Amino acid sequence: MPPSTSSHPGIQQKGIVRARATLGSPRSRTAVADPDVMAIDFRRAWSTESAGTAVRAAPRYERFAYAIRHVVRVLHAIAAMGRAEGRGVRIYIGRTAADEDSVAARFRVHSDASGRGHECGAVLFRALTSAVVEWEGRLNRALEVLADRGGMKVANRAGDARGPVTPRRSSVVYVTWEFIDGRKVRATTRADVGAIVRALARADDELSRDTAEHAFEGLTEPDDIGTIGFVRGDGGREAAGGYSLGKSAPRRVAGGATPRR
Repeated sequence: MPPSTSSHPGIQQKGIVRARATLGSPRSRTAVADPDVMAIDFRRAWSTESAGTAVRAAPRYERFAYAIRHVVRVLHAIAAMGRAEGRGVRIYIGRTAADEDSVAARFRVHSDASGRGHECGAVLFRALTSAVVEWEGRLNRALEVLADRGGMKVANRAGDARGPVTPRRSSVVYVTWEFIDGRKVRATTRADVGAIVRALARADDELSRDTAEHAFEGLTEPDDIGTIGFVRGDGGREAAGGYSLGKSAPRRVAGGATPRR
């Protein structure tokens, strides 16, 4: 029998599973067979093999806009987890080589109490290293604009994207996050997306305004929630104790009919 991914307890409403309990609750769960990403709960036992499962489950992209639309849906899911606990979230977006050792090393730094003290992490997507370096910089710049305008809270700034570049051909973009107390983050507006598009256009001559808008317009659609599954400590997909959040089947964006988008 293939491994299953457990779901966060919730109620079905307009095709979306609404989280309504804390992580690890023993209440009933509904399996989501094909989550958008696999994540790790750092508050529970996990291993390098867990990171490998997250890497292998991450989709591979060849086009910037499709990769970022996928990321936005996952960020909506993370925000929904926070809302389910009456809390906000603070995220960190980073990149590293597309192998379990590299990802596990970054996750250990971020989960360490003496470091960022983040509670969960996921591999968002894989791509050629040259693309990942460029796309992660754009993504962090966009989230910095959003944070400065009162939107999602971020733990890193665009300048943090200037770290060393792996010599490996493939890399990943990952996210780690923590649940925080504080004011509720306001909804993202079309004006926020416009500010992101203008900031990216000023900083990147190779990115068209239409592509940037297509990539980030989903920020204004918080109900378009992606699916997140959690990994067991031995690297397998969880059958109990973790959860997935989202629609019963991930929705593919227009033009993205295959895993290599």
